[in-house]
Amino acid sequence: MRRLTDDVVIVSTHIKIRGQGLVGGGQIAERDNFASHVLQRQPDGRWLVVSELFMDARTDESFVPDS
Repeated sequence: MRRLTDDVVIVSTHIKIRGQGLVGGGQIAERDNFASHVLQRQPDGRWLVVSELFMDARTDESFVPDS
């Protein structure tokens, strides 16, 4: 976590997912995902995610894109 101001922080996450299904059948052995989340403190004290960026280098299709 990195504080930008008293009310804005950036949180970096790293998650590994095993067993995610693929569109044509089968599974991804392990998916390695990195993300950055920008959170802003709200007037009532809650933290709200206002922006997210995900990075995943896999090329397997695990979803069907809109046509």
